Amino acid sequence: METFQVWMPYLGGHLSVNAMRIVRAGKRGPIWPEVNDWMDDLGSKVEHLKGEVTDPVTVKIFGQFRDGRHPDNDNLFKACCDGLKKGLSLDDKFFIPVSEGHAEGYTVPGLRITLEWEKNLVRDL
Repeated sequence: METFQVWMPYLGGHLSVNAMRIVRAGKRGPIWPEVNDWMDDLGSKVEHLKGEVTDPVTVKIFGQFRDGRHPDNDNLFKACCDGLKKGLSLDDKFFIPVSEGHAEGYTVPGLRITLEWEKNLVRDL
């Protein structure tokens, strides 16, 4: 089993799947620019694993928050998986999301994202 862990800052409500898109005149628009930047940053942190990570990939999220005002981890998987998809060039349909819960009392809120995959010892010949 191979493992890679990355820490990402928590941006607040816009990172949630429920609020990641700009809404104008009642219509869903583009993703907020800061969310796109966050996903690009996450992608760049895992890009060196491209070609090494094989599907399926378990994506675990542990939330570190200041207080009780935070989203369910399940609502954060969309932004996380989209960022990982960019960096790994791997379709997110192969990601298995796992919530590892959360803790409060942190001065800097963030997400600990852990990837786990089986090392592929036999490559295409």
